[in-house]
Amino acid sequence: MHTSTILVWVLFLLNTGTIAAPGTFTMRQSTDSKIGLYLNGANFDIDYLQTLELSYANASVYVGRIKNQPYAEPLVVGNFNGDDNSISFVSTQKSGTGVQQMYVVPGDSKAVGFSLSDRSAPQGASTTDFSFGSNAELLHAGINRFFVCQNDALAPLDTYQIYWNAAGQPLGWTCQGPVKIQAGDV
Repeated sequence: MHTSTILVWVLFLLNTGTIAAPGTFTMRQSTDSKIGLYLNGANFDIDYLQTLELSYANASVYVGRIKNQPYAEPLVVGNFNGDDNSISFVSTQKSGTGVQQMYVVPGDSKAVGFSLSDRSAPQGASTTDFSFGSNAELLHAGINRFFVCQNDALAPLDTYQIYWNAAGQPLGWTCQGPVKIQAGDV
């Protein structure tokens, strides 16, 4: 069948209501044991980023073409742990089976990080009290201060690093936000 014939059939089926174009993708609060984290794409050009899926690299969180780098991997986290609502991650690129905990520094503007395998987060960092809000966005202590930030090193990679922005824009970085980080199936 020629491409033009297929196109005519698809247009016919769409016009008659036999098939429908897919609706918008709706993120959800996952109840699975593993969830993927994604940016809500409302404020971003997908052609520039090529993905809304968050990536793990260098013990931090990114979105963009960094996903193509050999040291980056999809950020697939464990669903909230117990009563403390911590978020855990096990890198496929690290040796051993150490669990890393996601953290933010509540009163500062720093990159969202992950503790080193089986070690504590830095002093002053919080690894607990994460949740999803009524709009399905990731929160810490009931607040969304997640921003996407880019510096001169990340610009050529068409990549942003995820920051917790509680004390203003970090020096040398351009930030946008807050952004909605949402859970989705892996």
